[in-house]
Amino acid sequence: VIRLNANREPIFEVPVDAGERELAAWAARRREWMDEWLATHLDPALSALHRYTPTFLGEDFGRVA
Repeated sequence: VIRLNANREPIFEVPVDAGERELAAWAARRREWMDEWLATHLDPALSALHRYTPTFLGEDFGRVA
């Protein structure tokens, strides 16, 4: 079960009596969910951060001096 807490962060719950197949299926769902979350939340944030961060001397926040 994947729920979101008050801060919209994922909470992953696995039943205590889960068998090996259930655990494998749960892990696969968690990976899919995390991949989707990273693509929709983290990638845009990192792109914006990179765009507004100088990467070499002489660059002024995206504009070459």
